[in-house]
Amino acid sequence: MTQKRRTKGSGCLFKKSNGRYAYRYVDFQGTTKTQTLCTPDGTPVTNYEIALQVVNELQQQFHEAASISTKTEYLAKVAEYKKLICVNDFKISELWERYLNSASRPDSGDTTLEFYHKAERLFQRWLTSTHPEINLVRHIDSEIANEFAIYYWRSGISERTYNARVNSLKLIFKTLLKDDNPFVDIRIKTEQQQSRKAFTAEQLQAIFAKIDEPSYHMLHKDQMKLMLQIMLYTGCRGEDACLMQWSSVDIAAHEFVFTPLKTARKHPEPVHIPMANVLFQQLSRLAEHSTAEYVLPEVAERYKRNPSGISVDVSKLLVAAGIKTSKSKNHLHRQRAVVEYSMHSFRHTFCSMAANAGIDLHVIQSMVGHTQTVMTEHYTHYSFDAKRKAIESLPYI
Repeated sequence: MTQKRRTKGSGCLFKKSNGRYAYRYVDFQGTTKTQTLCTPDGTPVTNYEIALQVVNELQQQFHEAASISTKTEYLAKVAEYKKLICVNDFKISELWERYLNSASRPDSGDTTLEFYHKAERLFQRWLTSTHPEINLVRHIDSEIANEFAIYYWRSGISERTYNARVNSLKLIFKTLLKDDNPFVDIRIKTEQQQSRKAFTAEQLQAIFAKIDEPSYHMLHKDQMKLMLQIMLYTGCRGEDACLMQWSSVDIAAHEFVFTPLKTARKHPEPVHIPMANVLFQQLSRLAEHSTAEYVLPEVAERYKRNPSGISVDVSKLLVAAGIKTSKSKNHLHRQRAVVEYSMHSFRHTFCSMAANAGIDLHVIQSMVGHTQTVMTEHYTHYSFDAKRKAIESLPYI
């Protein structure tokens, strides 16, 4: 329906496609706003007569507020009236707990929830430092959300990181505030692909030569070396290598069988990866004496406490081996360098070595665990013998 321009403080009542009534009005600052109408207990209004009653109360109180001169007084007064529209009058410190206990939030895994929580903590820290006077969720509006988005983008993070954090906040506020989500209009950035590079044979030799030096110190050095070899000769992600369990290692069959942790919720199908001889020899010796759940118990324990510590130590190893891990970003806003080599590069190197050895791309995908269902169905017919030949063709580093 056509909406007419109205004077400040007045508005129009209309019914949305979902059956709920909403009120569009122009506030005293000249801003057009639309609010879903709710009863005092927070129930959305679907009855026209009740909607009229709520709007009449609002209009009466808007007229009372018309005499307020300062923006501070105005915001304080409107905040009182806003309770009639939507119940979001709780402390910002309660934000995460309320999200966790919301029946309407997505059924996310622990890793995803922790990622969302990091975004929420980041926003709260910024809010505390820049707007210490704000302590209620109803005081967070689109201006505050936009101010945070500008701050975060100018901090120099990548487009991908920016989008991930902003989308996390969008989801949290949408779950709790529905149509009053202050982040709803924050647009994401166009992402530039920043894939990690694969190591050359010379770089790999330098890495393992450095870690073998008696004078080079690294926490849980022997297990860290085996972790890197597992990534290099299976193509698994760092998380899967760190938390590899003996139940996933079949010494007799010379293979690894595990479900990649990153995609386990949506794609629980296990991957079957033949065991390279260099891994078979080491794991056979370890299996004879190990009573632990994990292949790399100290690394697994550390990863569960501080996963970033593992990747930081690997990056230090790469630098010590003479590898420049990052380069400057040709972006005016960006302050941080772009990472080219990291722990994840061992996974890329596996794929690169296999491709250079002439292995069919789909065989490689069947081992590293592709996440697209269409591709999964496409490569399921590849035999284990084809995978074994692929592993055996990899160069020994």
